[in-house]
Amino acid sequence: MPRFCVVLSLAALSGSVVQGQAVVPPSLSALTEGTRVRVTVVSRPPGLPDTRPIVGAVRRVTADSITLMTGSPGTVTLVLTEIAKLEVSDGMRRRWKRGMGLGLAAGAATGATLGSLDAEGFLGSREAAVAIGAVVYGVIGTVAGGLIGLGTTTERWRPVSLDSDDRRLSVRP
Repeated sequence: MPRFCVVLSLAALSGSVVQGQAVVPPSLSALTEGTRVRVTVVSRPPGLPDTRPIVGAVRRVTADSITLMTGSPGTVTLVLTEIAKLEVSDGMRRRWKRGMGLGLAAGAATGATLGSLDAEGFLGSREAAVAIGAVVYGVIGTVAGGLIGLGTTTERWRPVSLDSDDRRLSVRP
């Protein structure tokens, strides 16, 4: 009976071919057309002279490559094995909090330094002049830094893992 099952199984599979089918890695399947990405490559493709990462919008993702729309030279197709790092844009962020922090630190340091130069004790004592200078210039620096940071935007990037196991075994009739 067991031989009969083996022979029957082999007969059923005789028309089937076992083949390796290339499948888009799960981490890349979420990349839809138009998604903004930043790609660092192992070696630079022709026509892209500088060494900065390539930034563009996804045009197409296949099992072994990704095609991007870039400003220049238009479209670039990159082989997945040549990609060292892939990141997806998380959008633009204003830097007002960081600007306020830097402005506070710079303003307070400047005010304290100027206050320590008050040799005659115009404000009563040198310590008082240092404290008042740090507070006044710290407030001015905080406001100025916040305004500068409000006008400064940066793009945030989220890394995407590049799965090396992108080949799957399937049985096709």
